[in-house]
Amino acid sequence: MQLPANLLTLLLSSSLFTLITATPIATPSKQSASKTNPINSSIPAWTDPNTTNHIHTETETETDPSDPAIAFFSSLPPPSSPPNSSSSSSPNPSSPSTTGLTKRSSGNNKDHCRGGGYFNATSPGSPLVDDCKVIIQNISPRGGTWHYMSGTQRTLVRHGSCALGIESTPDVPKGLQTLVGDLDISEWIQRSIDRYQWKGKVGSYGDTQCVSQTFKGDEYTLRWGLYHS
Repeated sequence: MQLPANLLTLLLSSSLFTLITATPIATPSKQSASKTNPINSSIPAWTDPNTTNHIHTETETETDPSDPAIAFFSSLPPPSSPPNSSSSSSPNPSSPSTTGLTKRSSGNNKDHCRGGGYFNATSPGSPLVDDCKVIIQNISPRGGTWHYMSGTQRTLVRHGSCALGIESTPDVPKGLQTLVGDLDISEWIQRSIDRYQWKGKVGSYGDTQCVSQTFKGDEYTLRWGLYHS
């Protein structure tokens, strides 16, 4: 049926035709479930820390870039293991590579490490002696053992400007749990103060042999350091 000319003209000029032919309003698209960055798929997308609980597990391989142990140990000469050290063996080559983690278990005063020399690293940027003394005062009455997973540099204790941490030598396989006692930490700090304090500051490091919890009877070479937190 052919519409009258005057009716067709009315329809073409009406707002109804304008709504039909107008550009549609954009609607939000559904977010992809992917956790990757849309610009670079190799970079994880940012997630809101207020809605995501991040649990640091032993299967992760990334270290905390803010840990001052990383910068300190990286500035030192590479540690070396004794030629007859038991750490030269590979007790479990199939063990998973894990990030260095530290946790403290309560108990009596413990001494799990032995031997090794002391080296002076005191400078104007070293921690305050008084802050390092507080660490000894805080841990000695409580006792206990720190558990360290080999493979990275980690801070064990800190107070104010003073921090003490450890790293494993390159020949120690990653993912092996090593024990460090409160008496070890106190001795390293106190002897460093006695030998190297200068203008109220102290910094030092040394290599030592600490017992393994992963393989009973084994010992692994660790390097400890006393540095600014």
